[in-house]
Amino acid sequence: MKGLKYMFMFIICSLMINVSGCALSNEADGNGDRSKVNDSWAVTGSRKNITPRYTIEYLTTTPEYTLQYKNIWEKYTQIHPEVEIDVIGWTEGEDSMYEARIAAGDPPHIFDFDSSLPLSKDRYNFCENLLSINYPYWDLLKYDGRKSFENVWGVKDYAPCINALAPMRYSFCYYEDEMEKAGLNPRKTVRTMEDLTAFLKDLKKYVKGTNSRIQFVLDTGWHSYMWSKPILYGFTEALCGRQSQIDVWSGKISWDDTQNNPYYKTLEYFKMLYDEGILPEKWWLRQWEPDFESGFIARKGILTYHGSWIWDKVKFKDPDARLAGFTLPAYNDEMVLSETDSGDYGTAIFNAHKNEAIYPEIIKAFIWFNSPPIVKLRCEAVGSEANMNIGIENKPSLNSAFYQNVCKPFGEGFFGKAKWDTRLWGNQLISSLKIAGKPEVIDNDSMSVVWGDLMEGRISTEGFLKVCKERWEDAYKLYPKSPLN
Repeated sequence: MKGLKYMFMFIICSLMINVSGCALSNEADGNGDRSKVNDSWAVTGSRKNITPRYTIEYLTTTPEYTLQYKNIWEKYTQIHPEVEIDVIGWTEGEDSMYEARIAAGDPPHIFDFDSSLPLSKDRYNFCENLLSINYPYWDLLKYDGRKSFENVWGVKDYAPCINALAPMRYSFCYYEDEMEKAGLNPRKTVRTMEDLTAFLKDLKKYVKGTNSRIQFVLDTGWHSYMWSKPILYGFTEALCGRQSQIDVWSGKISWDDTQNNPYYKTLEYFKMLYDEGILPEKWWLRQWEPDFESGFIARKGILTYHGSWIWDKVKFKDPDARLAGFTLPAYNDEMVLSETDSGDYGTAIFNAHKNEAIYPEIIKAFIWFNSPPIVKLRCEAVGSEANMNIGIENKPSLNSAFYQNVCKPFGEGFFGKAKWDTRLWGNQLISSLKIAGKPEVIDNDSMSVVWGDLMEGRISTEGFLKVCKERWEDAYKLYPKSPLN
């Protein structure tokens, strides 16, 4: 398993949800029968006086929501007192412990992981094939859960996980009181990349005038996934759209074609931001959590580009913090990058326990956790929309700062006519052609040195793209067999 060195360590107590009074009229019985209604969901108070026979370990790679998930799983143990659920938030520093357990054939039972740790065609078969467990809600998913992993990775008739929550959205996040002092209102003024550039330069003037009280304009640090996918892909989509990126990954446009490769324009843009002092000095050497995130929470930065987690972490530290945000502009007012429904992240079952007596209980708990009423609770816990048609009776109440400031107004057209772009990324479209064991082209820690060389002028943008071309040629040896050509 890939180390989870980018996972977060805070528990966001302020988002605790009360799950004690919800009617789960659509819950399956755990054996895949949606017609059997479990009225005992309404039971409140302590669990029945029964000693649990089984302990199921549920592992999440978003440990900041551990407390909320404990509350949700407590409802399961109330109606299934023979089972207890041990909720584990996998944080940095614990990678080796769990990697050793997985290697020894004794992993946790249910694994909930985000898109920075995707499965692949050479790393999936430790997960149960969910097509075999009689899961009753396939047709409610808003994506083709049965086929998405096969469509991306070429592994036929295998569904290793289910993603019942909407793909992650990304946005700028800032301290509204500081932005008011700067006399800037990017939520209303930034609608194009030209607007964004002008805003960032104006913000830099304000930050410089705070005499280092605020140290960073556009705060960030090193995170290979964020800088290769949400940031690089996202800014490129805002500057050039999606299709030209697909053409690079498919081989229609050469990586070193500086006239047509859209990443050239984006890399030049980042170089400009660095030269202007808008990006932090030596940002590629700053650790994502202890340097960047902790610093932003301490208000050393005024603005950042992130997913929903940073909003929750700031609110945990300072519930009264006034946060606001806005999305990247849309290219030709069409689409803004989002995570995708690639079928390689979500909730999975480790199959190492398949021959043990506990396995039927694991299946039962998994189905319950991915049933419409529980998906509603999970949405409310993390501030996400559902990736499942859970019914009007299960409409979640989403009150998180991120949802209210970004997702809700985006859907209502506040930032323009754009929609979230959940189409597969260029690298995902050729995933089935990737050679097993080869490193990612850009999403790899070794690329931090290359980013640093670009920022500080030791290599040119052409040199950066030459490195990418070499890595791409090494990772994808099956050309010209690309299905996109």
